[in-house]
Amino acid sequence: MRNTPYFLILGKATERISHLIYTWRKARKNKVSRRKVNPARGMCRIIWAMIQLALIITLFSIPVITIGDVISSVSYTVMKFLKKDDTKIWTTFWAQFKGNFKKTIGLWLATLVETAILVYGVWYWYANLALLSVGKGPAGMTYGSVITSLVISIILLFLFIMFACHIFPLIGNYENDWKGTVKTAWYLARHEALRSLLYAMIVVGIMALLFVFLPVIVMFIAIGFGVVALICTIIHRSIFQHALSQLEEENA
Repeated sequence: MRNTPYFLILGKATERISHLIYTWRKARKNKVSRRKVNPARGMCRIIWAMIQLALIITLFSIPVITIGDVISSVSYTVMKFLKKDDTKIWTTFWAQFKGNFKKTIGLWLATLVETAILVYGVWYWYANLALLSVGKGPAGMTYGSVITSLVISIILLFLFIMFACHIFPLIGNYENDWKGTVKTAWYLARHEALRSLLYAMIVVGIMALLFVFLPVIVMFIAIGFGVVALICTIIHRSIFQHALSQLEEENA
């Protein structure tokens, strides 16, 4: 080694580095090519998964009291599908659905009651505003007080939806008791307000469409619910990951 010319040593090192770069590029190219072997097949898998999810959400939500369990189980299923696109949708969902019912039923009923109260509040003040506009409002009510109450009711409804949207995905994807789940959902709603607001607006928009337009219901049964489940799961995952990274930075 002592008598070896430096240019030979440098040449061998350069050759070795070039070989490593070539090997890395080849492996990367093969990896990419494997991903792009059949893009149509991958797209068909996604569409088929969305159709299955739409059917699952429609069928299993009919009893109403199971909707919380459906949300948590679908969230888990979509999360697993995002990691591995050959996930068996029905099998994965059913395994979660059976195990999550007791965890979700209490929180779902509480969410349903609270949502009904808040929606009634919005409707009540909106109805009074409509009555005032035609001169038939209740005695003692003014435009200012009614509009203020209506705005407050809408804000409270959205804040609750921002909070409630996190509860059931958390149950489906993370082990925790109900108190821990509620605290985590409230933390996410407060610290990830913009993403949570987007989440809530999607949910409210879907519900509004379903109540107003009957053809939309048919479309959602066909595939729409599955697409919405995918979008909401992606949003929830980004919210949780961002919040988790912030917590790690604060604790560092």
